[in-house]
Amino acid sequence: PAAPVAVSFDTISQELQADPRVQFASDLAVTDPEMAKMVVKLADALARGDAGKLRALVNAGSKKVVAELENSGQWDGPMSGIEAVRVVYAAPYDASANKISLETAMKVLEAKTPDDIPPGISPALAAKIASIVSGALNLGLVIDLNEASNADTMKKLLEKATAQDQSENIRKFLNDEAFDGARKLLEVALNDAASASGLPTGKFLILLAVQDKDGAELSGWGVEEAFGALELNVGSTVRTTKPRAAGFDGVGLAGFGSGSTSAIASAGDSASGKPPTEKEAEKPAEGEGKKDEEPDPSKKRTPAGPIQIPGG
Repeated sequence: PAAPVAVSFDTISQELQADPRVQFASDLAVTDPEMAKMVVKLADALARGDAGKLRALVNAGSKKVVAELENSGQWDGPMSGIEAVRVVYAAPYDASANKISLETAMKVLEAKTPDDIPPGISPALAAKIASIVSGALNLGLVIDLNEASNADTMKKLLEKATAQDQSENIRKFLNDEAFDGARKLLEVALNDAASASGLPTGKFLILLAVQDKDGAELSGWGVEEAFGALELNVGSTVRTTKPRAAGFDGVGLAGFGSGSTSAIASAGDSASGKPPTEKEAEKPAEGEGKKDEEPDPSKKRTPAGPIQIPGG
């Protein structure tokens, strides 16, 4: 039989009259028209800031969070500041795909700024990658992994890594039999990071990059069947921030992350009056990193990314 043909997101977007701010990464290859329509409807609801449309798509748990956001007033205002909602990942669930390759991991050594680090690799994981490779090649890049989420430490790592051309070191590490042991150690670290990512429930997974004036963040969702219909449930994503939504193209399943607070769930906790503990407020979840600057306490995460709290 002929191979399934990928549907055109642009065509479906036009058919559903989606908001012009809805965008699609070029590498999407969805063959199920119904799933593709669900993806477009989700992106459109967030782009428009339409709580009613979103509520019609999500499961009971997510409906409650949307209601809390509306009742607390956190949904209004900030949703109008969305500049783009870009679909950067949409595919059937595939556990084997939840892995960062050695070649991708080694791009950490070529990064000149945090934005150059491949999507899905947190500062903590980047520091671990650099330390393993540095230890094998005596590059002097080893840093304190306990401080790997600190922006200053990340800056020091990048300064050390880019002080010289790393292409020859990368080639040597990937191909020389002398580094078989170090490569296995690096693969273990990458597999641990993959197994720790918290994928939402569902047979189909979606990652959206939601952009406002402060940058773009990921919003993760799973699609599952319930009573003969499709519905969405929210998932956790890494807290990486990019200047533009397109910066998340190619992130794959690495964009999901356990312990990372999903945009909509975090805002729901705030709306329900659930404050973080002192330790939670000070310490990032394992595998996460901070943005270049300290978090603004007057901002909360929502499906539209970070929002300003009135009077915060």
